[in-house]
Amino acid sequence: MQGQCYSFMRNRLLWWPIHPMGLAVGATWPMQCVWFSIFIAWMIKAVILKYGGIGIFRKLRPLFLGLILGGFATAGIWLIIDFFTGMVGNSLTLG
Repeated sequence: MQGQCYSFMRNRLLWWPIHPMGLAVGATWPMQCVWFSIFIAWMIKAVILKYGGIGIFRKLRPLFLGLILGGFATAGIWLIIDFFTGMVGNSLTLG
């Protein structure tokens, strides 16, 4: 019932600040770990769009995608190292 109310408000009132998915995932443990990273990414995007425009945003997109890919590649390399050395405990999180 509560989810339907939020969905109704979100669809009818454009200014409604609460998204139903935000309510569902907002209080979970993974979100408590990564909320600050998401905030920083949103802030950087907002600054780039405000001061550089869409052209600079599109030119910088490969840089930020490369940072994400590099983080996953590093985690994958540590996973392989752990497999061959028998070690455990190396963190695979990106945050």
